[in-house]
Amino acid sequence: RGREVTMYNGIPFFKTVHAKVDNSEYLIIRTTDSVAFFDPLMHIEPYRVEKGFSDCLKGFNLYDCGIVEPKAIKWSKILGYQA
Repeated sequence: RGREVTMYNGIPFFKTVHAKVDNSEYLIIRTTDSVAFFDPLMHIEPYRVEKGFSDCLKGFNLYDCGIVEPKAIKWSKILGYQA
């Protein structure tokens, strides 16, 4: 959520890191229902801003990801890629 999404023919394209397999690079095209996120690791800690009077929180959320609908994912080899 909150990311800029490119739409083409009603299909959302999300920017993501490409996959490298055997020195070849692939573009992954998937639907939102093709993967599921689980096993979250969350870390949040409070802190005080040095110059000013306020309380703040900082932290991160990490999730594992699993493919739940393999037919909803397409792999496209990027031609002309030089490692």
